[in-house]
Amino acid sequence: MTCPISWFRLERYALGLLDGVECRDVAEHVTGCATCQARLGAIELDVRPMPPLRAEPGWRPLAWAAPLLLAALALLWLLPRQGSDPSIKGGDVSLILVRERAGAVTETPSSYAAGDRLQVRLTCPPGELQAVVSVTEGAAAPVEVAHERVTCGNAVPVGSALRLTGTESVEVCVTWDEGREQVCRSLLGQWP
Repeated sequence: MTCPISWFRLERYALGLLDGVECRDVAEHVTGCATCQARLGAIELDVRPMPPLRAEPGWRPLAWAAPLLLAALALLWLLPRQGSDPSIKGGDVSLILVRERAGAVTETPSSYAAGDRLQVRLTCPPGELQAVVSVTEGAAAPVEVAHERVTCGNAVPVGSALRLTGTESVEVCVTWDEGREQVCRSLLGQWP
């Protein structure tokens, strides 16, 4: 004979999850059914208190976003920043300007005054490139000030230092790869 009380219903009874009427019906049935008494005994032996669960921080479901956020921040750090980046990126080549004024050296200047000396430096991947440095003052035509083969590295000087004499804004450019690649940096002129 098949018992009308299921194992699942007996488990709910053992855990106290049945309402009053259903609980009373199962209790009456178990008192007269040896099979259900044996099942209920096995269930009660198997009932163990569950260890307390650790509370998970609220941000846990978004944990996948942390690596993406770090990658985005790293990318922003590597991209050129207007006005504060020490170099202007052009592919894998960076142009760095260093200004010397009355013995004080400034890397990445934004302006110059007549008499300042300016040094052009390149950072580029291992290898060599033929670099052409030109300076354009105001609306005048560019003037080539250096043309040399550069062994790449970090902040490698190109040509000799330039003495700036004007007061108009200047643009310093480095061209390589037979003129197909170029990076430039602008400096505002200062009146004396």
